[in-house]
Amino acid sequence: MRTYIGTSADEIIGPDFVSSTVTADPPGTRPSDVAGLLFGDLHTGEGDLTGGNDTLMGGAGADDLQGDRHEGHGLLMGGNDAVNGGEGDDFLFGDVHAGEGDLIGGDDTLMGGAGNDELQGDRHEGVGLLTGGNDVVRGGDGNDSLFGDLHFGSGNLIGGDDTLIGGRGDDVLVGDDHEGTVTLTGGDDRLIGGAGKDNLWGAEGRDGLKGGADKDWLAGGEGRDRLTGGTGNDEFVFLSRSDAGDTITDFGSKSGNDDKFVIDAMGFKGGLEPGRLSSGQFQASNGHDAEDSNIRFIFDTANETLWFDRNGSKDSGLTLVADLQASATVEAHDILLI
Repeated sequence: MRTYIGTSADEIIGPDFVSSTVTADPPGTRPSDVAGLLFGDLHTGEGDLTGGNDTLMGGAGADDLQGDRHEGHGLLMGGNDAVNGGEGDDFLFGDVHAGEGDLIGGDDTLMGGAGNDELQGDRHEGVGLLTGGNDVVRGGDGNDSLFGDLHFGSGNLIGGDDTLIGGRGDDVLVGDDHEGTVTLTGGDDRLIGGAGKDNLWGAEGRDGLKGGADKDWLAGGEGRDRLTGGTGNDEFVFLSRSDAGDTITDFGSKSGNDDKFVIDAMGFKGGLEPGRLSSGQFQASNGHDAEDSNIRFIFDTANETLWFDRNGSKDSGLTLVADLQASATVEAHDILLI
């Protein structure tokens, strides 16, 4: 284990096959002086490189921190890296492969600071095979771009099961083709799942959530969100009335693309109980006035909107749940209560 201390505008490179700790903001150094380029293990020739388990910590400057980097030809096996950005605008990479050959990424943890960060679990820009690890990518309070496993070349990509967590800023989070969990904690954000079973969680703000080609779980959270499930039997989740008011672009009701609304009964109240919504609590009509006091959900066929009525009264209690795409249909069995 070796420790490298950065000062002002340094390039610090740990040797091959060595576990290294690199710190860009040591005690006694002013954070504003640090603008370093830090690498755990670097290999620029031809052959094999096995990276160590590195810990890289950026300071308050604009840092470029990379766990294992291979710029030549051959095989790179990344270690289990922890990469921490400071308060500056950082570029954090777990395992990077820019040549031709194979890259096997480790299980990385990347955490951005308060600046505007770009965090990527495993990135492959060449031609060949990328096997990504199970990555945890956590953005700070800035405007972040978070990627689980990203493939820019031609070949095969096998991604890990990633967890992407945005901060309070306006983030862009992109998963891969495996099952993953994507969570936002504020800002006007975009979440894009891959072809696996994705759990996409929005928060406050006007978020955009887009699932992939499998059964996805989309919860926009508070704010007027835009939800796209993609192909597969997706579930659009609303935990309270404050989560309502979203736009759903592709609600499906056919085999292979049979989507559902998942409604938290306790969060919406109105006498709802977990289970399937009874037909006596649902109506589809031209307009969204309840026909009797038992009605709780109304699908307005005039404009493809779904409404919740907590008391079945025309006078009060209406909440717009979602505005659906043209020609969409909703029936009682499309609404599940939890």
